[in-house]
Amino acid sequence: MENIGYTYAASAYEAPETVKIIPFRFYSKKQSTFFVMRLLSVALTLFFLSNLGQALALEKRGSRGASVTSIQNCLKELGYFNGSATGFYGEITENAVIRFQKDHRIIADGVVGSNTQRILESKCATAKPVPKPLPELSVGFCSNGKCPNLKPGDKNRYVTYLQTRLRDWGYAKFNPNGNYGPQTTEAVKRFQRDNGLFVDGVVGEQTWQRIDSPTEKSKPVIKCDKPTLQRGDKGECVTQLQQTLRELGYFKGYPTDYYGIDTWEAVKQFQRSYELPPNGIVDSRTWKKLEEAVKHRYSVIIPVTSPYTLDEVRRFVPNASISFNQKLGEYIRVGDFKERNTAQQSAEYFRNIGFNAEVINQDKL
Repeated sequence: MENIGYTYAASAYEAPETVKIIPFRFYSKKQSTFFVMRLLSVALTLFFLSNLGQALALEKRGSRGASVTSIQNCLKELGYFNGSATGFYGEITENAVIRFQKDHRIIADGVVGSNTQRILESKCATAKPVPKPLPELSVGFCSNGKCPNLKPGDKNRYVTYLQTRLRDWGYAKFNPNGNYGPQTTEAVKRFQRDNGLFVDGVVGEQTWQRIDSPTEKSKPVIKCDKPTLQRGDKGECVTQLQQTLRELGYFKGYPTDYYGIDTWEAVKQFQRSYELPPNGIVDSRTWKKLEEAVKHRYSVIIPVTSPYTLDEVRRFVPNASISFNQKLGEYIRVGDFKERNTAQQSAEYFRNIGFNAEVINQDKL
């Protein structure tokens, strides 16, 4: 008892005034065991509830990792998330989750628990696959049986491409609109007639083969004695001039029979390229240069600007070598092409990867 009284007095002396000291009471061994078991039970219950909460709250704001990336990708597939799947559960992800939860009548707390996770997985598993982009209709695509047969009354992108090809080769003078109407039918018939095909106005495999890979015979015969042409003129010779300039890559529009400002600018550009007076007047010298230009092929060259130019080019053209020209100096020839447009595309490719590529007529090499 004396020890108990001392302990009580010492505790009272060291404690703050606001703290009330309760005398310690000793329990029997049986009572102590019962008390410890009760405390252990409570602790285990709290631990279980804590882990259960963590298990149910799979991901929430501030979380990181592969599972967050999966959630973002799923939300993106379902149209709720427009950002990049970074693997970080930030405000944008949380808002996307809340929108998803509201739409599916889940508690909108922005936390991906087991219920939200289950519905997300279910919806993503049954989501419609994203359609693959349609292939680009470039020249030659429809010559290998990849395009459907076309007939009057059809309306689709293949008709637009057909009309573009007909206009490229002078059989149509209207703007492509995707509608296979009377004008398109007549243009197809004229093309079929000129190429010895069955004339029915329907574009089948044989017509596609010819129209998408036209030979010289594919071009309509234009009677033209190559007169002097200038701005304001009209007629078949203007159409032939435009077709030639288009084939050479100078005229970007569609051939018509009118010599307007676009034709005038194209002629001047051509004349500058061939060291003719750039006056926009198509005289005998310009006609002659046009004929020569059509006959010759085009090359893409890269000027040699350093001792390392050849090694750099050989990463893309292994057999490349250096040539020399009095006017051009040292250069590397990386490709030969029949059409200027194709050569320009190749030159653009090399320019995009850092080379100063240019297109030049082979007769200048």
